[in-house]
Amino acid sequence: MKSQPPPVMSLAFLHPVLDAVSAQGCGKGLLAKQLSISVSQVQDPATMLPAGRVYAFLAWATVQIGDPFLCARIGQRMANGGWGPINALLSECATVWEFLRRFSVTAEEHGGTATYRLEIEGRVALWKLGRPKGVPESARFADAIATAFFVELLKQSQGAAVDWDDCIAMTSDANLVPDDILPCANVISGAMGTTLRFPSDWLERDLGDINPRPDTPEIGLPELGIVSLGERVRHLLGLHLSDSDFGIEKVAGAIGIPKWKLQRALRNANTSVADIRNDLRVDRARDLLTTSEHSITEIAAALGYTAPSNFSRAFKVKTGKSPAGYRNSLNSGATNSESST
Repeated sequence: MKSQPPPVMSLAFLHPVLDAVSAQGCGKGLLAKQLSISVSQVQDPATMLPAGRVYAFLAWATVQIGDPFLCARIGQRMANGGWGPINALLSECATVWEFLRRFSVTAEEHGGTATYRLEIEGRVALWKLGRPKGVPESARFADAIATAFFVELLKQSQGAAVDWDDCIAMTSDANLVPDDILPCANVISGAMGTTLRFPSDWLERDLGDINPRPDTPEIGLPELGIVSLGERVRHLLGLHLSDSDFGIEKVAGAIGIPKWKLQRALRNANTSVADIRNDLRVDRARDLLTTSEHSITEIAAALGYTAPSNFSRAFKVKTGKSPAGYRNSLNSGATNSESST
């Protein structure tokens, strides 16, 4: 019988958690060590991690912050626009039912860490998150995120007048879910995973806008939107300078917005993915020409240019000098400085 590969998760799932512990003073070096990855991978959503390592990191982060409800709070934040990879789906879906259906399909395509199933029994709907056998005990922290995330989505769709006695959550550790998310009597500890029970007519309600709720408790996270869209694009492109295929579709997917929305936002800022990539490449080229002995051909390849001539042309447009001319000017300047001493 063919063995199944171990479940993996995208580091993008952890970005809200990384923000939380970073805001408490944990540097990228410590985060990278805790995740057993390089520092350059810490903010790269393309990084894939074994699910067990992700769960262990959630447990470690909860201890670092000193708040047992950290993961549940992050689940709230994710539902309010703080989880880039899912924001596009939240924006596209009109009803709760549509979102849950599409979310379950998306989850099946990524990693194999959990299965999602919607069951309708007359007037009752059951939203079930199941985990594979043998999942580590630390997965309960991921279950707390999921519980809070989906409860928050239901709150957005139902409004303040809803009777929350009609919603019951069974999750792996009820002690990780605070009563302002769901009353304690409505959260039951059980096996690994999460099951939400609620009236089936809630599925037909509008999903609601993904706007941060003013009454969501603070957990030391930076404000949503504090990093501009342009800065996010620069960061992602900087991680993938050598990948010529990392274009606007992949950038938009990593940030979590539709491609057309990213194009429009950058156009309004008088820039584009190509412009930002070109600026980053030239800045990096200056560093390499100054600090390394790599040839022009090697630098062009490292920066993702298909030919050295393309690199030379782009560099000259931005700096007024060819790469060779720029390096020669640095060398002649150093020589003149030495001769004058």
